[in-house]
Amino acid sequence: MFLLIAIFIHITDLSKQKTFNYFFKLYNIGLPFMTIMFLVRGITQILAIDLSNSASHAIAGIAGISHIIMGIAIVLLFISLRKSSLIKEKMSY
Repeated sequence: MFLLIAIFIHITDLSKQKTFNYFFKLYNIGLPFMTIMFLVRGITQILAIDLSNSASHAIAGIAGISHIIMGIAIVLLFISLRKSSLIKEKMSY
């Protein structure tokens, strides 16, 4: 994903967009949380560790919140791509 973003930064003014900065921060917050929760859930399932209901729901809740953060970040990316100058010039027929 970051390779595509690097291409868009090179050909547009994407890095100057305020929404792109919000995207970058949210994406870099959400991705580690999501990765850690995938790892925790996978380890507990492979090792057949019995978790209490509250622990299982806590893992699912944190993973859900991180997915929401990632979703918001991707929406912000699309908004900043739409606002970028080269994309506007190409879209105005």
